Formats: sequence, structure tokens, C-alpha cells
Amino acid sequence: MFGSSKERALTILNGIMGPFKKMFLAHLKNFKDGDKYYDKFEHLFSKMSQKFLKLSTYDPNEFNVINHGDCWINNLLFKFGPNKELVDVIFVDFQLPKYGHPSTDLLNFIMTSVHIDLKLKEFDFFIKYYHDHLIEHLLLLGYSERMPTLRNFIRSCINMASGQLQLLLWCCQLFYWIPTKKHLKVPSSRTCCTPIAVIRLILRKYYHG
Repeated sequence: MFGSSKERALTILNGIMGPFKKMFLAHLKNFKDGDKYYDKFEHLFSKMSQKFLKLSTYDPNEFNVINHGDCWINNLLFKFGPNKELVDVIFVDFQLPKYGHPSTDLLNFIMTSVHIDLKLKEFDFFIKYYHDHLIEHLLLLGYSERMPTLRNFIRSCINMASGQLQLLLWCCQLFYWIPTKKHLKVPSSRTCCTPIAVIRLILRKYYHG
């Protein structure tokens, strides 16, 4: 996704995060005691870039593939026949490909594009279904290296998911710091979000549940 240069990768990530970071930190002065938290939030942003970089770095000891990098429902085109039967599916938007474990694309697709009820009920089935078809197509293509076992595949998915969850929780700290009127130096119509409201917001906005 970012190439082999760590410096180049951080430059790209900082370019992506930079505008939001600048805007967020610039508005801290509008909040009561906002200056007290400036260094902490600045440090949080720097850790997020490093975490993104870590998630984008592949482990050469794992089973690795070329991932789409932004695998969710809006980057799939579906072709239907005259009777509304599914004929074909193709990927689009190849701007963020990365080499790494296939759980990168798999978990991203499940989290962003599957209804939350199905996520909770059928998650294990989705993982096994993917693994079964992965092995089937590796055999079809004459793959001669060591096949990833279901146990090892699940372990790698858990490791990948834990890193993504930690990054999400760091992002939640930014979403959670939404002030009420009493925190502002000037009147505002914004209201405070409770922790559960933040979680629901993230699920609705990012998980399409």
C-alpha cells in the first residue's frame, strides 16, 4: 500500500491525517481548558499514524496475498440478468492495494458491508466460508507452498482485528470529546455524546449496521 519506505509511508499518512489534525487542534482553543489537552491530542495523532503504518506492514512468515485495500460494498459492481439473477461481480477502485494477510480485506468487508445482526450471528461462518474457498482456489491454481490451516487463519484474523480495534478505540477518543454548551467559551448547539451514543454513531456511520 505504501511501498517499502517507512519515511514515505509516514509522509503519506501525515498528508491524509494532516488537515483533520490541523483543524481539530486549531479549534481546541474554543473550549474551556482546551489548551491543557493540546499536547495529549497531538501525541494521539502521532500514535495513530504509527498504528496505521503497523497495520499496513506485512509479516513475511504469514500467508500473504495482494489485498484490494479498500474492500467494501461500494467498491463492488454487480451485474444482473433479465430475471434479476446475479451474473457477475467485479472490483473497482484500486487506489490502496497492499500486500499482506487476506484478513485485511476480509475483516474490512465484514465490518463495513454486512448488517450488524449477521456480523454477530454468522461471523464464524464467514471466516470458514472464506477459508474453504481460499483453499479450493489455491489447489485449482496449483499452489505448491504450505496451505494456511483454518486454525492459523483464525489466529491471524484475531491478531489483525485486535490491531484494528485498538486503532478504532483511539479514534473514539476524538469522537468522544464533543463538548456541551458549558464546555464552550461561546454558545453552541452541539450536544454531548455519551459513550454508548459514540459506539452507535460509529456502527451506523462506518459499519452500515
